[in-house]
Amino acid sequence: MDEFYCLTFDNIHNAIKAEKQVLQEFSVRLIPVPRKISATCGLALRFDKSDWPNAVALIKNSIEYDQAYLVLKDSVEQVVLMTQDIDQK
Repeated sequence: MDEFYCLTFDNIHNAIKAEKQVLQEFSVRLIPVPRKISATCGLALRFDKSDWPNAVALIKNSIEYDQAYLVLKDSVEQVVLMTQDIDQK
């Protein structure tokens, strides 16, 4: 398993909308939520680690998501991008 970042979503509509928004600029794909992460809609948007630093600004400004994660070989780390992550819970 390689390392990557992913966003989880509350519903499939937001996942598909997010994919369309960022697909123009980054190499992303919808994947099943990794087993180590729990999410209600079951889909996550996967970002390559090399794209993540440039994708953060777009994510913060225009994507409705639940949480952001860094998925490592042996673990998963939650990534806080803005106060929206805290306020939604």
